[in-house]
Amino acid sequence: MPFKNFVDGARLDDTDLNRYFLQQAHVIKSVDESVTSSIVMQDDNELFLALLANTQYWFECFIFYGANATADIRIDFTVPAGTTYDFTHSGLRLGHSTADGIDNVARSRFTEGSTFGTIGGINATTNAEIGVIPVEGRISTAGTAGNIRLQFCQDTSNATSTVVKANSVMIIQRLTV
Repeated sequence: MPFKNFVDGARLDDTDLNRYFLQQAHVIKSVDESVTSSIVMQDDNELFLALLANTQYWFECFIFYGANATADIRIDFTVPAGTTYDFTHSGLRLGHSTADGIDNVARSRFTEGSTFGTIGGINATTNAEIGVIPVEGRISTAGTAGNIRLQFCQDTSNATSTVVKANSVMIIQRLTV
């Protein structure tokens, strides 16, 4: 979604105020999407948003997923040429299978050009159960506009599907004019 440049004397309606005043865009995934027996990243069909050239954004993504414990899930993002980002995620540590009171959260930092990698643990036991991957950070585009898009695959190829669930959400908020 491109953002609007307001002009003196222009009429502002509720749609303009809700959509543009906050300089924010979001998408909520409407259906489950799965990958089976594949460790090749695939584009998510719904979790993507348009970015303007030469602009900075705050980014948040809340990914609901289900995965076989062996298959797990791997995520990454595609961005326009020249874009840099610095994200963090708070997924459960891989291999934790019980809530034992120990810090089971993996906090990782990722920059553009690195790989998000495997995120798994206590909720990655079946594709019917739901795990959550929260991601947040800053995006800086260069001279090229385009989309930021979630990609995902299985960490280990498995006949049981890895699923990015409906109601996952991606949000961007424009930081620079």
